Amino acid sequence: MYTMFTFGSKLLSEGLILFRTFTGLQILSRNRSSYQCVISLAMSDGPEKKRLCVHEDIAKFDSLFPELLTEVTSAFNTADTRDAFDWFQEVLRYNVPHGKKNRGLATVQSYRSLVKPDSLTEEDLKIAMVLGWCVELLQAFFLVADDIMDSSTTRRGQPCWYKMKNVGMIAINDSFYIESCIYILLKKYLRNKPYYADILDLFHETTFKTIHGQCLDIVTASSDEKQTDLSKFTMGRFTTTVKYKTAYYSFHLPVALALFLAGIGDKESHAVSEKILLEMGHFFQVQEHYGKADADSIHIVKSLYSKLNLKQTYVEYEEESYEKLCRIIEEECTSLPKDIFFSFAQKIYKREK
Repeated sequence: MYTMFTFGSKLLSEGLILFRTFTGLQILSRNRSSYQCVISLAMSDGPEKKRLCVHEDIAKFDSLFPELLTEVTSAFNTADTRDAFDWFQEVLRYNVPHGKKNRGLATVQSYRSLVKPDSLTEEDLKIAMVLGWCVELLQAFFLVADDIMDSSTTRRGQPCWYKMKNVGMIAINDSFYIESCIYILLKKYLRNKPYYADILDLFHETTFKTIHGQCLDIVTASSDEKQTDLSKFTMGRFTTTVKYKTAYYSFHLPVALALFLAGIGDKESHAVSEKILLEMGHFFQVQEHYGKADADSIHIVKSLYSKLNLKQTYVEYEEESYEKLCRIIEEECTSLPKDIFFSFAQKIYKREK
């Protein structure tokens, strides 16, 4: 699915949906339980140009990080605070730019989908990228703290930050620092924008919700196995934990930021977006949840998965979930470009982990 602005959609016949976009026409076919793009009729700015824009966005996004790094650390580049300056530069370099950056890039690509090409300015595109990096900073803040609480050893193929030489529990303070960088950047780039207060509230609310999700995760699975209350391991608890710990900051936040940046602040549009994206967040987390992160536990779960022949059960669940997502998007997303949400859905559907 190409991430393009949708003027509207029309049901052609049972299982066929037509999308008119800025770059052409697309027909989606419902194959069994899933929607697939079967025809894409491109106009002058077709899919190839769209792919080029995505690659350009990735390159520009990556190249922006050193500039932002300087902006958030430069105030302490003095003789009296040089040690803190050097330390926090390393904190940011080690923990922020090395992930897949899906959340940050989703902010940029969602914003592109909401704005007509002839209305897209370099200034606004840069702000979208700054917001994308703020999402990546929020993710890094959560992960540094989460690794300590979970006693994890590696993250993204390298030692967790608190496991690095001379770091240890200093990483707690470092996680606070990473979060504070978000608000330094928001003040610098958004202070005079009409959506500044809305975006500040959004980051605070998202952090608040994620902290509650982390609490539910920790108290449900006690580090002391003798103290673990198995009665708490219910589908309801799992769904609530995923919603607050993962879905809000990973799925809802990037699109909500893009909406505000594009001048879309009405409650109805945000409510529809939230409903769709929280559903995606649940689907995403189910794909890789083992309960415990150590290799032995994962092996046991995978072995049971095979012995109980749960693969077919999961395949059926995946198809049903994807169908439900597409149905919600088609039926309820009347005021926003559907392409944003179909693009998200296709990225997580049958994804390879």
